[in-house]
Amino acid sequence: MEADVQKKYNHLVVVTTNLSSDVQSEAFHVAIRDLLKTIQISKKQGFLLASPSANFLDMIDSLIQNTELSIDLAIVAGRVNCLTKVFIQNNPSSVEQLTVHTLQAAEVPKICLLFGIIDCLPNDRWDVAVAIVAEEIVQLLLNFNSVYFYKMKLFHTWLEHVKKIVNLIPNPSPVWGQILLPQSRVMELIDLHWETSQIRNLTGQCLATICDIWRTSESTSQYANVVAKITLTNLTWQSQSKYLILATLVPFIHFKELLFEYPDTIYAMTVSLTSNPKCLLAAGTALFKALAKHLTPEDWEDYCQSVLLEALNHVNPDTQRNAANHWLPCMILASPVLLMELKQRLRKTDRLNWLAYVSLLKLMDQLDENDILLTQQALHHGDEDVRVAAFGILLHKTQKTEIVRPEDWILVKKFVFRNLRCDNSLFKFKLLSTIRFFLIRVLKSCLSRMKTKGAIDEDIENVRQVYDHLLKCLTPSSCYQKKITLLGILCDIHHLFGASDTKAENLVRGSSLTNRNELITLAGERWNFTVKESLERYTICLMDDNADVRQQAAQLLQNFFPCPPSSYVQLIFNQGLALCDSSSFQRSECGLVALHLVSHWSLTNTSVIPRLTAEFLVGDIYKRFHQLKLDWMASGQAVHGFIGALAKVLHVTNHQNLTVSYTELIALTEMVICSVLDILSSKSIGSSVLNQVIARPFEGKSLSIDDRMCRNVPVVKNGIVFDDLQHELILTRAWLTLKESSNLTVQITTLLLNDERLSKKERVRLVEQCIQIVYQILLRCRREDVVEASGDAMGLLCKKCFLSQENVIRAIPGKLLRNFLERLENLKLLTSATLSSTGMTCLVTKIVSSQSGKSQLDSLLTMATRRLIRVAERPVDTTEGLNDACNISQPVAIHVLKSLVQDALLNVDLQPGLMELIAKLSVNSFSHPLWFIRHAAVQLHGAVIASLVGSSSKTTANLFHKLPGLETFFLDKLARQTDGRHIFAGNLIPVLSILSRLSPDFRNEDRNSRFKFHLMTLLGHPAIHVRQLVAQSLLAFVPLPKTKWITMQLCEDALTLASRSISATPLHLCVRGDSGTNSLHGCLLAIHEFINRCREIAISVQDWEMIRNSVATFVPIEKHHPSFYIKLTILKIFKMLKGMAGTPEFFRIYRDESVRQLYYHHPGFSEWLGITTELVLSEGSLNSVLEAHSLAIQEFLAFYSGLEVVEAAMRSLTNRFARFSRSSVMANHINSYITYFISHWQTHPSLVPVSLDFIQIRGASALQESETSLREHIDFFLNTCMEARHLGSAIALLAFPTASIVIKEAFAKGLLVDNVDDVAVRLSRCLLNASQPEESLPFRSSAAVSLKTIGKALVEKAMGNAELTRNLFLLIMCLIYDEAKEVRTETTFFLTELVSSIKSGPHGHPPLLQMNPEECLEEFASQVHHWFSKQHLIPVVIEMLTDPDLEKNDEVKVLYECETQNVFNEELESIFLLIKIVKSLLGTTGSDGNPFVLDVDVKKVIEGADRTISSIRSFASCKEDTAGWFFIMSKRIYSVLSRLSARLSILAMCCPSCKADGRFVELQSAIHSLIRYKML
Repeated sequence: MEADVQKKYNHLVVVTTNLSSDVQSEAFHVAIRDLLKTIQISKKQGFLLASPSANFLDMIDSLIQNTELSIDLAIVAGRVNCLTKVFIQNNPSSVEQLTVHTLQAAEVPKICLLFGIIDCLPNDRWDVAVAIVAEEIVQLLLNFNSVYFYKMKLFHTWLEHVKKIVNLIPNPSPVWGQILLPQSRVMELIDLHWETSQIRNLTGQCLATICDIWRTSESTSQYANVVAKITLTNLTWQSQSKYLILATLVPFIHFKELLFEYPDTIYAMTVSLTSNPKCLLAAGTALFKALAKHLTPEDWEDYCQSVLLEALNHVNPDTQRNAANHWLPCMILASPVLLMELKQRLRKTDRLNWLAYVSLLKLMDQLDENDILLTQQALHHGDEDVRVAAFGILLHKTQKTEIVRPEDWILVKKFVFRNLRCDNSLFKFKLLSTIRFFLIRVLKSCLSRMKTKGAIDEDIENVRQVYDHLLKCLTPSSCYQKKITLLGILCDIHHLFGASDTKAENLVRGSSLTNRNELITLAGERWNFTVKESLERYTICLMDDNADVRQQAAQLLQNFFPCPPSSYVQLIFNQGLALCDSSSFQRSECGLVALHLVSHWSLTNTSVIPRLTAEFLVGDIYKRFHQLKLDWMASGQAVHGFIGALAKVLHVTNHQNLTVSYTELIALTEMVICSVLDILSSKSIGSSVLNQVIARPFEGKSLSIDDRMCRNVPVVKNGIVFDDLQHELILTRAWLTLKESSNLTVQITTLLLNDERLSKKERVRLVEQCIQIVYQILLRCRREDVVEASGDAMGLLCKKCFLSQENVIRAIPGKLLRNFLERLENLKLLTSATLSSTGMTCLVTKIVSSQSGKSQLDSLLTMATRRLIRVAERPVDTTEGLNDACNISQPVAIHVLKSLVQDALLNVDLQPGLMELIAKLSVNSFSHPLWFIRHAAVQLHGAVIASLVGSSSKTTANLFHKLPGLETFFLDKLARQTDGRHIFAGNLIPVLSILSRLSPDFRNEDRNSRFKFHLMTLLGHPAIHVRQLVAQSLLAFVPLPKTKWITMQLCEDALTLASRSISATPLHLCVRGDSGTNSLHGCLLAIHEFINRCREIAISVQDWEMIRNSVATFVPIEKHHPSFYIKLTILKIFKMLKGMAGTPEFFRIYRDESVRQLYYHHPGFSEWLGITTELVLSEGSLNSVLEAHSLAIQEFLAFYSGLEVVEAAMRSLTNRFARFSRSSVMANHINSYITYFISHWQTHPSLVPVSLDFIQIRGASALQESETSLREHIDFFLNTCMEARHLGSAIALLAFPTASIVIKEAFAKGLLVDNVDDVAVRLSRCLLNASQPEESLPFRSSAAVSLKTIGKALVEKAMGNAELTRNLFLLIMCLIYDEAKEVRTETTFFLTELVSSIKSGPHGHPPLLQMNPEECLEEFASQVHHWFSKQHLIPVVIEMLTDPDLEKNDEVKVLYECETQNVFNEELESIFLLIKIVKSLLGTTGSDGNPFVLDVDVKKVIEGADRTISSIRSFASCKEDTAGWFFIMSKRIYSVLSRLSARLSILAMCCPSCKADGRFVELQSAIHSLIRYKML
């Protein structure tokens, strides 16, 4: 074996040496890694390998110094170097000698060699080099930079070695004192990087290894417990680090003992479930998972179960969902006994938490019969997560190879077809995954039974049935959600069961499908999914407005379908050409996808006619663009669709088959772009576009377009010239042409780079031309979507260049970037300062993003950032008469820097030193004299804050460790502001805006004291906004355990500062400034912030009592201080401490309006008055308020008290007394004021909202002085607030639920005697108006909530009222098909309640409070006769099915068709629902026992239907071949035909004699052949 190892070693030495000339090659990477493994094997086995040549060692040394080599490979080289010198050479070096040599190296080589030294350290004894290496690692860790990941990895490698020799380390040793103790410097460094994305996992590994070392050295070690206590004490639960540290420590500590000392720990973890930053949720889940895994069942049940149950049943739905989706799955690591106990606890609740229960069942191996029945019931639940979880449980509870049962197929068919339209993306993903696993199970089961000669025909037939049913649902009117879901399932069926696919193994990972082809052959035509019907249905999706649908359908047709007949290809070709002519973006996109498909078939089948080639498209583009230049407003001459089609054709064309030269393609692209940019950038048509480098403002574009329009005869209609329409037409065509030209440039470059026929010089020249085209678009165009498309094109071009093997091409992006930066540096007049520089920022961002190794010192990102900072810092000579429209480069550089900082991927690779310079730049630029530089600085500073602080709470130590220069910089800025003479000079605001977002560090007291001194001085700053930020910033420099004592000292300082005379009592913390009032106000603001923090951390009841007593001493200050800002801040502090309220007597002096007028000009008076009133009435004891209620009512609710007092009093009284019993004297006393406020709404409209809040809680009793008064108030709600909306939208939104509550109670208690039906009709009319799609979402939501409240009461009155029936039915249909999910949810609650009153659920099972909307509608349709009369409802249904005039006025063409907003609604399904409703109504007899007869002229209906079909056929491009133009049919025509078919079907049901009319039957048959559906 030794000889084999030696032979392999010698071979690898030779190979590595030979390949070292190209260190970027994959072969070299493999060789040097294999060499390291060979040396490690020899070391482990004790083999002595022969020494390599000196050239080899020199080569290895050079590799370590090679900056082009990745650090990972440099580390491999360093390890090979050290192992070779220590173990293989004839004269080996000692580890000590190697260490001394390594310490002299630069940082990166040092890291590489230290890895090798650790490999050389002995594992059987202590070596002093271990301590030396440790000290060097600590010094490396102190400097945060782009290679910090490798430093932390080095430290972890060292820890792994220490773990092996821990029992051999002498004591005392610097290894213990400086590194391994809980409060060592290294432990502090580890704590700083739990939220550093690059090294977060390494940080956890390091801490876990240290804990292992502690436990190995001493089994009873308490070090891990010490670290846990430090973490619990000094970090807030808003810090991601806290969760991650504890999760790592759980396996090493006695968590039960820790909970005795910190009992609120488990409950405090629930903060992560409700917090906005998603990172906290992930961190909290990691901690909960660790607890579930390591706690004993008894401890988990004692400490964690109740918290989990509380989270699962929390009032906040987000907390419920997060607990069920993230915490509950962690229970799979716990004991099965705990799962059973948790299940029983969930079942015992009064209201079953369906999501939690079903999620728990997913974790259990065995389900009892009751669980299965509940899971089946959950399939009908309204919550998508519940439904899809139940579906997965029922479908996959059997083995994968087990025979698929008939009930499984029934379940799949029913569930899938009822949930195709769900607009929840996560639900859709889970549904597709579940169906895919089921289909894989079907395939495996069939293959298994085929081997044993079992029966498989049933499964073959079921697969075909599912496919046919799904395919039938693809219609022109199908909504986006349905099409996407259908195409996803159909694609899986093609992959698994289609004969043309060879990639089924990718879906069935780890399984053999050797007999799949035999199975497909056995299935025969039953599994032939490429028939004409499939082709037509998928082609329908090619014409869809949504790009995702088009793309997925095109992929299906390309991957699974052979080339169709030439006639069909010709049809698609003609349709594609027609669509490409459209000015509408969506239509032209459909056209180019269709032409792309034709091009694909042309390449795969030589018999296809026509053959779509690049030569054909280039000629057509030249011809069309020539006409377009003559008349940009000419119809039918759009060119952007054909440019996009050319790009698609080039994408599937091999450079060998290209029929057009590259020069011609590039010339075409340049010609198009020159002309378009000429329109957008300059009025002069003859200007040289490629020589211009600036984007003109919008005014220049308008002049240019006006110049174009003057040559054409304007469109005049009714004496009006449509200038705006013509402007829109030109801009739309120009912008779309630029977008498609960018994509075309990418395809041309791709062909160029792959074409080996070109010379190197020619290829470079052409590639540079292509990149210059996109470069000009980015510099000169400001349209956002064009910049985005061109930026993506630039990114792709640069990536392709960087992947090239030719150095000259790889250098092109850098050359382009340097050219731009030189313009920025050398030219003062670059771009207007008023522009946002979107194209320039996109240009730089895309170029630097496309390069790999962005974190290296010589990367384009580093180079560009340094030069941009220099440009931005360059001084501006303000004496040259610059105005607001001047052109300078500084704001452009700042905007570009902002985009670099904002980009999440680039931000990670940005050098810390550069990030520090950018932060300083953003702060310093705040005080620049030019407004446009200040404006750019504000945007940059926002990006800097997000980068430095992030989404969770970063500590000051974390910030200043990564960017150490900011500490001195911030201190300097704070120190310059201590005199307070300049409010906004010195950039104080941006500094404080960063500091105020940080959390405290408990280790560095020196830093805390220095910052605290300057901040305390600034508490008396003249600007109130500065004082507020300073108060918030102080929290960042006070450790959590000191919060209480600092609060107490601040309270004492506030008393000292409040004294009128200069007191001899020294101040603890604060500094008395020039203004005693400002100093006191700042001190009080700080107290407010510190008390707010006390609410977030765990302090004892005794501590709260101490704080309350200290704050109570502010009462005299609040009463007697002249400043209302001071009084207001004290009241806000009182408001945080419950029970600290004043007395009503305070208000007596302010009852006189003349007295109030004296104070209204005082800042803060109005707000102080309102908060004082609120505290008196909300925080005072109930008895005292009740005793003085007469005084309270008279003094607080009377108009002469002032609106501020009345509004605040109403809010407080509503919260305290509105829910009192109907006989409550206090509440009823308020009613009279409520009715007075409502009656006098014109005088005091601001009191209406608070009055409506009170009425919503009290109901009709708050308004019922008499029946007449109640009716008047209802009229006010319906007429003034809801219908006319005289008081505005905000009050109208409040009036909807208020009126519903009042009217519902009036109906239930019989409070209205006359005109009850009239009230119901008027309310239904208002709700119907608010539910219309054109209304805003708040109104539609309000209508849905109102329907949920009073819908059942209205339905009970609808049977005999035609208008109420119509309004209610239309209201339900509008809301249940609304695009907003929250609207549909509220409507589903109403329908569930309505249906449940007729049809109850299974006996003994908890009821479903919300059903699936699809099933709600099905039940509603089947039971509709219980609520509505057919005499009234069937005419409404027919009215809904009446289509608009087919000959719509199309004189003014729409240039940009907005995508369908309602992605949930589908007309065909609603039509089927209406037919079901009619069938349900006709299945019952009327009150007189006679069947329903529709009063209609059958002959007239038939004639109208005949005219409609004739009109449609004349409108179609293919009159005779109806089977050929199904996919060409527009949604509008399909809608007309579907509605017509439904009306005829209803007519046949209502008038059976129609079926005897031959013409009637013929019409139905003709419509069916057109729409491929039978309505009955």
